[in-house]
Amino acid sequence: SGEWPDVMEALIAPETVKPRAGSDRRIAIWGTLEARLQHVDTLILGDLNEGSWPRKAEADRFMSRVMKTGIDLEPPERRIGQAAHDFQMAMGAKNVVLARSARSGDAPAVASRWLQRLLTFIGKGH
Repeated sequence: SGEWPDVMEALIAPETVKPRAGSDRRIAIWGTLEARLQHVDTLILGDLNEGSWPRKAEADRFMSRVMKTGIDLEPPERRIGQAAHDFQMAMGAKNVVLARSARSGDAPAVASRWLQRLLTFIGKGH
């Protein structure tokens, strides 16, 4: 019975939270799949913290890598490649805001390696 919280977390992790009715129609919160299909003037890429964007490639709790390969399912690293593609496509919006949280719980959060490299590339003062 100690496994149920892990199972539940795995099942609800990919869920997208929809804005409640009556909120501003000019603002939308999308998951990566929804965002891929939209065109907007201003796009905010949030949660650019290490381990959140891209999500860590974790082993599947139900199927091993060998089992997945045997039935032609994607390896966990494919999600990282897809996240890189999503990031690149999002950067084509007219205005892009890159955002991340400064803290994670009681500890300081670490910026995503992608964000760190981008900031290093553009230099200080930008």
